[in-house]
Amino acid sequence: MTMKAKNPVIRNENLVSLSHEHHHGLVFCSRLKKVHQTDDDTIVRFVEDFWSHQLASHLLSEEDILLPYLWDTEMTTQFLTEHKQIRYLVKTLLEGNESIKENALKLSKLLHDHIRFEERRMFPWLENEALSTEELKAVGEKLEHTEISTHCFTPEFWKK
Repeated sequence: MTMKAKNPVIRNENLVSLSHEHHHGLVFCSRLKKVHQTDDDTIVRFVEDFWSHQLASHLLSEEDILLPYLWDTEMTTQFLTEHKQIRYLVKTLLEGNESIKENALKLSKLLHDHIRFEERRMFPWLENEALSTEELKAVGEKLEHTEISTHCFTPEFWKK
């Protein structure tokens, strides 16, 4: 049986930095799926680490830079609702008052699905329908100043 190669998504250069951050988010999600391999304290520290080094600033950056261009009500509603749900789940996890492993798995799924929404629906819509070439360039210029964290978390419980 021959496997057909998937065509890579060609992202507009002005949105590439967000897509790079999304890649790190997907790695975080895949690691979070392995929470059964560690204890609750490590899970909370792992979520707090990713939140403080990348996710909190990523959500704010997207909202500050992209929200002014989201004139589609359905797209805007999904974008903001999911950001609110992500923040709520992170807060719940960091407080540690409820099932940590269960909430970690919920966060993994929610964040994964949200990234897929942005990459497969919202970004193509922004690139092809919503933004002019000049607006895309303005977005890219604002994103030039974002840094992708290279911080590594230990212990690497997902490697067990």
